[in-house]
Amino acid sequence: MEDAHIRELEIGYYSVVYDVIEEMKIRLNKVLSPTPDGILIGKAEVKAIFDIGKVGKIGGCNVIEGSVSKSSDVRVMRGPRIVYEGSLRTLKSFKENVASVESGNECGINFVDWEEMEEGDIVECYSSQ
Repeated sequence: MEDAHIRELEIGYYSVVYDVIEEMKIRLNKVLSPTPDGILIGKAEVKAIFDIGKVGKIGGCNVIEGSVSKSSDVRVMRGPRIVYEGSLRTLKSFKENVASVESGNECGINFVDWEEMEEGDIVECYSSQ
């Protein structure tokens, strides 16, 4: 017990093995991200967050792989966890609305019904084709 406390390990007590299995499934689902339907077309990293009054929060991003497309499905990864799945409300490059942004370029991203992004989040874009 002392060793577990020093190493900050959690010890659980269970009366039935099925409770352990159920808890492990829940924990693994939080850690492992399922592969979404579709083809990965690009990734962008959130570098900064800007609060733009009526528009809401905008993620200042750098496209690090492929391209980011406004019409694609997206998910946001925070480390190994999925923190958002949905679509983009706006995609901007140099204050202009654009359909896509290629790797190596910067863009501004706003999500539909979600503003909880943080610096370092990875935005993954998927094509449903």
